[in-house]
Amino acid sequence: MLSPACADATGALLSALLGALERAEWVQRQLFPPQAGRLAQQLTPHAERLSGPLAAFEAQAWPDDLRFLRERLAQVARQALELIEAFGAAAETGEPIGLYRALRRFGPLQEALYPLYPVLGLRARNVRWPETGAADRRAPRRQRPRARLPVGLAP
Repeated sequence: MLSPACADATGALLSALLGALERAEWVQRQLFPPQAGRLAQQLTPHAERLSGPLAAFEAQAWPDDLRFLRERLAQVARQALELIEAFGAAAETGEPIGLYRALRRFGPLQEALYPLYPVLGLRARNVRWPETGAADRRAPRRQRPRARLPVGLAP
């Protein structure tokens, strides 16, 4: 059984971790090497937001049967901190290859969280979980309204 202190520490860590991963995904989509400094300013505050909950999470005493959960979450959080630090360092040097090297760590972070889905019931925009229901895949898609061009731009 997980103690209330462990549950609170896990919730705080997950919140900070998913926020950091969401920002890393945003940085990845917006990446333009001349703007790396601005992107690093958006990403680096998440390292501080993540390090506090990670320290509190690691300080908790965990039952042996949930050790895999503790180890996996701590590992992913440390890797997210490394990603943020590497991106900040690459942005300072202005080296484009360093920016891409830092961001290529993002995919393995998502993959490392995947086995925890059944345990935690994670649902986040930045963690893409496969849908389990076949009925969802068979449902017809809604028709989207077509955008109308202004009169002067119509073909």
